[in-house]
Amino acid sequence: MNAGPCGESAGGCPDVEESADPLTRQAALTYFTGAMAATATGVTVVTTVGPAGVELGVTVSAMCSVCAEPPMLLVCINLRSPLVSAVARSRRFAVNVLASDQGDVADTFAGRPLSGMPWDFRCAEWDRGTLEVPLLRDAAANFECRLHSSRELGTHVVLVGAVVRARRSNRNPLVYAERRYRGLAELVGPQATDERAGHQQEIQERETA
Repeated sequence: MNAGPCGESAGGCPDVEESADPLTRQAALTYFTGAMAATATGVTVVTTVGPAGVELGVTVSAMCSVCAEPPMLLVCINLRSPLVSAVARSRRFAVNVLASDQGDVADTFAGRPLSGMPWDFRCAEWDRGTLEVPLLRDAAANFECRLHSSRELGTHVVLVGAVVRARRSNRNPLVYAERRYRGLAELVGPQATDERAGHQQEIQERETA
């Protein structure tokens, strides 16, 4: 029997929208969150400046490119975060893509640091960019954005940013998959690395033949 979209046999996944039964809806949401755990995403800290110059930041994994011409991206942030209202006022924010050794920064801005205070900018070194918002030093990449538009969806708000400046380093990004942080090398693994090297050698041999 073919597998259904929730990883069970076809017909085994409850319909979230159609069911009025709270238990059935909870089961469907459990399937959903379990399936989402199989996706690998980058980890970012979205930052802005609030009233009186107070720096605000929150860890976000829901970030993606919208388009390249003009350059735009989006991030999804929980409505409970004070960063949401701060961005609505300032109309500017930065997306800092964390490097593979910056899991502690992710934990701090997720509100669960192993040491120190939650949401404490002293956990890392920061610069101020063109828009005067905090930019994480030694990040894999940084994007400075002006707020283009926003929309509330469920428990979150989608912020669409027009990118005014972007920069990247030569550092590998931090990845979140199966509910924990991982490095690219761990995801790729030695077998995949060997296969990729073999494929590149095959291409080179065809080109020189």
